[in-house]
Amino acid sequence: MELQITGHNIELTDALRDTVKAKSAKLPQFFDKINNVQVILKVEKVTKIAGSDDSSKWR
Repeated sequence: MELQITGHNIELTDALRDTVKAKSAKLPQFFDKINNVQVILKVEKVTKIAGSDDSSKWR
């Protein structure tokens, strides 16, 4: 089974690679004839803006 690990906006450390290898080693138990596994680890930045939207009018 060929394993390809790619990281987008993340540094692939040895710990991450070992975790992916350990998890993917369990796949043949569930699926037959796996030839190729491609894993993409991605970090997307999410912009968080704090604020409130109060449309009530004070009288």
